[in-house]
Formats: sequence, structure tokens, C-alpha cells
Amino acid sequence: MNTTLDGKTFFKSTLTTPESLDLYAMMAEAVKNGMTHLIMEVSSQAYLVKRVYGLTFDVGVFLNISPDHIGPIEHPTFEDYFYHKRLLMDNSRAVIINSGMDHLKVLQDQVSSKDHDFYGPTSENVITDSHAFDFTVTGKLAGHYDIQLIGGFNQENAVAAGLSALRLGASLEDIQKGIAQTTVPGRMEVLTQKNGAKVFVDYAHNGDSLKKLIDVVIEHQTGHITLLIGAPGNKGESRRKDFGLLLNTYPQIDVILTADDPNFEAPATISQQIAQHMTRPYEIIIDREEAIATALAQTKTSKDAVIIAGKGADAYQIVEGKKATYAGDLEIAKKYL
Repeated sequence: MNTTLDGKTFFKSTLTTPESLDLYAMMAEAVKNGMTHLIMEVSSQAYLVKRVYGLTFDVGVFLNISPDHIGPIEHPTFEDYFYHKRLLMDNSRAVIINSGMDHLKVLQDQVSSKDHDFYGPTSENVITDSHAFDFTVTGKLAGHYDIQLIGGFNQENAVAAGLSALRLGASLEDIQKGIAQTTVPGRMEVLTQKNGAKVFVDYAHNGDSLKKLIDVVIEHQTGHITLLIGAPGNKGESRRKDFGLLLNTYPQIDVILTADDPNFEAPATISQQIAQHMTRPYEIIIDREEAIATALAQTKTSKDAVIIAGKGADAYQIVEGKKATYAGDLEIAKKYL
């Protein structure tokens, strides 16, 4: 989402993983600024187009895998996507892997001769006691942890980050402190309306992350829930079918389909392509601010909730190849609390 080269100033990332020349220039500047550690997200696309060619990572982390980034300008098939995503494991000295992920056996075979840690349900590093804002873990990170990001998947991600930090020399005390203090713009940001209803803003932008987000919300909010979702234009076309089929499994939730970075496609067409896979009621409100206002107006009690998914902290809409002015989901939601 953001990049910092000095630990103090942050700027919006253009790509998940920068192009190779930009990346090496950024690394050189970070070294010049006295930085000692590099933490980066390495996308499957980065390996597909050789953005990280020649780089070896001290620790590589594999969180999960689900069908995504499949389309004309991305990966032709799921197998191609999974293959390129796994190249991070080949180019890391040590690896950390979620034992609860799909296709785990493939990763286990791949890293059997490499220094590794597994975390999750079938490993020694497992969460044994989980609540909204704290959890207990066994194994190398054994102890009790406070966390500001609700949801089991955020707790698992915290364990992955903790195991990484441990390998790089951080103490358990500092890891506990770091997890307790961490917030992420656009990730599970929660607002409260005057009637007590909760508004969740999250970057969930594929079927897997959306399911995890919905499951967390319905665990904590038992009243009327409205979900606002769209899909980007000219990328990740498979998400549209994934969203439609997923939302069929949550008939108790009201769904509003809206614009989300339509780029060179018509947002109404994208919404219809999601809807054609749905066998349940839905509403289409293309204007995202109008959709948010409508959703917030439907809540009545503290048990109700609105989920605004997809854009997270992005304060723009990508329209016809350019970033159009958009206040951002969180700021717009604040206007209508």
C-alpha cells in the first residue's frame, strides 16, 4: 500500500512490487538513509516479469493461495499463478508457511530441505485461545498477545510476522509489543454510528479475503448486515464470478454492487457480470459515495453492520487509466455516521 525508504516519510506504492530498476534504486536510497532491514511484498507478477530477478531473501513468508490474478494481462491459469507465487520459496534462505492453506503438500515438498517454520492448525506454532483483541500461541512464540486487528486470519498473519521477526533477531518481548501496537490503514478499520452500528472498511478484494472478512463480521455483529462490493476493471476478471458465487452462500446479508476502480470498463457492466453468478437479491448503485450513504442509512441498532470492501485506504478511483478524485471509503463513511 505504502512505501518508506527512511522509516519516517511514506508515499503511495504504484505497484505491489516495484519494477526492478525502481526497486534497486529504492534499496540503494534506503541503505543511504541508514536502514538495516528491507520488508516487502513480493507478488506473483513480480516473478512473472522478473522484477525481483537475482534477489535472495533471508525470510520468505507464504500466507495462503486461492484463485486470483488470472486474466489476459496477468496469469493465464491458476497453475501458472501458483508456480510464480512459489518462486519466493526457492529464492529465500528460510521460509515460513501457513499449515492451514490449500495445496500445503506442494509447499511441504518444495521446502523439505530448506530451513522452515510452519504455523497454523497442524503445526507447533498454533493459536490455542483466540478472542477479538487477544490470542495465545504455542511453539516458538509461546505466550499471550494483544492485537488491534480483529479476525483469526489477522492473528495468523501476526504469528507469521512474529516468526519472521524472531528469525531476524527480535526478542519475544519486542514482538509482543509490535503486534499490540500495529494498525494497518484500510485493514479492518472500524467506525461506530450514532445508533451503535459498526462500519467495517477493509481492502478485501478477492473471494478468499472477502469470505474471511464476512465471517469475522457476522461473528461479532448479529443484526442486519449490508455488504458493499465491486470489482476492478481490466484485471482479475475471475474475481467477478468468485464474488457472485460466494455471496450466494450468505443470503442473510444485503448486497450493494458498486464501482471499484473500473478503469477502461463500464462499472455497470462489471456489476452485471458479478450479478450474473448470483441467485439471490442484490442492488446496484454505481456511485460509490451514494452506495455508502444508502448502506449506512439502513442500520438501526448496535447489532447491525455495514461492510465496505475492496478499496481499503485508497483515496482515489482508477477511471480510464487515471486516478480520479475520491475521498476514500473511510472518510466518506465518516460523513454519513
